[in-house]
Amino acid sequence: MRAYEQSRWLLVTALLIISAQVAVQLAFGIRANNDNAGALVNVLFYAPAAFCITLAMLNLECDSRRHKRTMAVFVIACIVIAVLFAVGWFIYHSLDMQWLTYVIIAIFAITLGGFVWVPFKEMRRLRSRINADAGNPQIAYSMYTRVGSALFHGMACLLPFALLIRPVVVVVAILIAISLFVYIVSFIAFGFSIHTLEDIADYIENGEKQEVTDLTSDQMQKVSEALDAWVADSGYCDCDMTLTMLAKQIKIPRNDISQYIQDQHDCNFRIWLSRIRFDAAKKMLLDHPEFSNDAIALSCGFGSRAQLYNLFRKNTGKSPREWVEEHLAKKHQR
Repeated sequence: MRAYEQSRWLLVTALLIISAQVAVQLAFGIRANNDNAGALVNVLFYAPAAFCITLAMLNLECDSRRHKRTMAVFVIACIVIAVLFAVGWFIYHSLDMQWLTYVIIAIFAITLGGFVWVPFKEMRRLRSRINADAGNPQIAYSMYTRVGSALFHGMACLLPFALLIRPVVVVVAILIAISLFVYIVSFIAFGFSIHTLEDIADYIENGEKQEVTDLTSDQMQKVSEALDAWVADSGYCDCDMTLTMLAKQIKIPRNDISQYIQDQHDCNFRIWLSRIRFDAAKKMLLDHPEFSNDAIALSCGFGSRAQLYNLFRKNTGKSPREWVEEHLAKKHQR
């Protein structure tokens, strides 16, 4: 996916900017000589680095066109910081810029708040769609959004308050480095499920504004027959199945499928598909009790054995093996 590759390079760019900041601080001893001067240098590097990381997130969460205005505001904020720094250098001829230092840091803090809030809002927006449209919970995606991003954003929020205090900024910098490492690891994990999210993200940008209308009786029958044929052909066995993929396979508009499932089964696509897979798993367990839970889960389209186990616990109060044993015991008693 091109967007994922672009985001990877944006993260690399951010890391290079942060590395350059550390090199400058160490080479010239700026922070060691003056905390305010060190804070200014940090802001000059941290602002574009934070911009690159934010753009890397938004590049995956939504179409770039959606946030052109927001990105323009962020770019202007970074330029304002650089211009104010240049003006301060021209006036004071040093990094000790007195009150201008606090103005620059305040602008950076406000901008950083935007860097945190906008991706967070988009992640929640896309995750709600994934929960409804993906056939299985997207574990790698959840780890990416909830763990990596939350930890990194939480640490980043501490940065503006720590810039002027050397002992505090050292501690915060270490925490940010650790959170950035976790974020990058979860970003890599996200790459393993990106193919199941690409169509969903594309639909959000291009199709979510379409009006939902009631289906006619002919449309209902057409969708019903197509879904029955798809289930009979074991299309549910693909663990990466999404609503968009299903729509392409059976050549029915995804909005029609979603509306049909909601009207006839009172649930979303993921829950409906989970029920189909659950029924298939029960049948396979009875037909082949010698099969392992892993084999059953894989054959029926579950993303993992844990999903199969949790679904049985939720619906029967028993594990798959306990359910089979109880069912066979009742059969023998008859």
